[in-house]
Amino acid sequence: MAFHLIMGTDGEKMSKTAGNFISLDMSANEMFVKLMEIPDNQIISYFESCTVLGLEEIRSIADQLKKGEHPRTIKKKLAREIVGLYHPLDLVDHAEEYFESTIAGGSRPQDADIPVYPYKSGDVSLVTLIREIGMVGNSTEARNAIT
Repeated sequence: MAFHLIMGTDGEKMSKTAGNFISLDMSANEMFVKLMEIPDNQIISYFESCTVLGLEEIRSIADQLKKGEHPRTIKKKLAREIVGLYHPLDLVDHAEEYFESTIAGGSRPQDADIPVYPYKSGDVSLVTLIREIGMVGNSTEARNAIT
């Protein structure tokens, strides 16, 4: 079987090192936000490769885009479809609300949405810190993330 390559949130090959990936184990909020970041020209490809929608419905969505429907509206549908495959509906609804109020609306995220990583006090390089708390797999990834 052959499948289309799923591009990352920046339109390039998806890669954890590049930081343009969408992980299946992300929280509903993280996944929704990442999906809203994909380039407009990747919307239909994501519908084809990452959802369970039928081809007729996907063609209809493609027609909506061609007729001038705002890509952001279609991306929200895409994000709801994909996040809904991995999270319960109430979390999908919350993720859309989170995106609208926090990311699109510019309000401050809730404290519960900000991960907390306990770490011993003292002088430590940022590369070491983000590697040791598990945000990245190694020092090279840490340096690339910082860059």
